[in-house]
Amino acid sequence: MKKRRLIGGLLFVLAMVGVVLLLFWIKQHYNPDVYGRSRPEWTRIFEETDNPEERQEAAEALIEALRVTHGPSRVYAVKPLALWVSENPDKQLNLPPEAALVLGDALKDKNGAVRYYSLAVLQHMGPKAKEAVPAILEMLNDPHSDDRGYAAKVLWKIDPEAAAKAGQP
Repeated sequence: MKKRRLIGGLLFVLAMVGVVLLLFWIKQHYNPDVYGRSRPEWTRIFEETDNPEERQEAAEALIEALRVTHGPSRVYAVKPLALWVSENPDKQLNLPPEAALVLGDALKDKNGAVRYYSLAVLQHMGPKAKEAVPAILEMLNDPHSDDRGYAAKVLWKIDPEAAAKAGQP
């Protein structure tokens, strides 16, 4: 009887360890820490700060969160950036050129909101987003994409020559 209780207790402990590890994996997979803070913390800093240096740091962290996050949570990394650039068209968010690669990769996401918000940030980046041109061109050729018209507009803003070559009006 004691042996049976011991085995039952061990199985219970192993199950609890498995649950903890699964929860940790889910957190890291869907909402990883970036630069020592969680994505929601960076979002709060980005949205609430009046300090341009803090906003810049938070924007770069959100781009990194977009790069390392998987699944539906990716929209929460790019949405604050897209909303800010649409509300502040006269202010510049100086994202590094590498951000264009991450945003370009996000154009392949299944989630239409991730694609749309990524296009908004790329449009704001303008010619600095040339690294994303191949991904935008791919999007223009996707018959299932709902964002082809917006992608064409963004392409004209980033690289008019590539837009003309692609035959975009």
